[in-house]
Amino acid sequence: AKSKGHTASLNSGCRHPNIREEFMTSSQDGTLRLWDVEKPKQHKAVIKPRAQGGIKTMPIACAYSRDGNVVACGCYDGSIQMWDHRKNYVNTSVLLRDAHQKQSEISSLVYSYHGNHIATRGCDDMLKLWDLRAFKKPIHIADGLFSRYDTTDCMFSPDDSLVITGES
Repeated sequence: AKSKGHTASLNSGCRHPNIREEFMTSSQDGTLRLWDVEKPKQHKAVIKPRAQGGIKTMPIACAYSRDGNVVACGCYDGSIQMWDHRKNYVNTSVLLRDAHQKQSEISSLVYSYHGNHIATRGCDDMLKLWDLRAFKKPIHIADGLFSRYDTTDCMFSPDDSLVITGES
């Protein structure tokens, strides 16, 4: 938390949808960091995702909600963790430990354009669609989507009618 930057390689990055100067990165060092383009040598905030029992887990994929009020990450332990961007980042606002299979990293996490859904692509060969208003269980699962790569992405079509991902 006292270093001026990440101490390991980056996994993901994204920009804030409303604040032009802000972007976020996730790293193998187990942290998410928020940055200001105007101050590139120092982060704005450090977020430390935690696995079951409070031990460190690596954030693999990161995303801002469409309105920019929520910071979310998909972690190496298969969990989805979210924090309110307007508060401090000590406690999660939303936490789902078993979003994907244990020790199966989430390679992509993306918000729908309307903002009510997220899609996650896991290295457990699954794509899951989640409703944020009832976030305990996915509303749709596509399984058997083999991928050789732990960077396989997913996305929504501009009208949110389709969810797209790759398969090896």
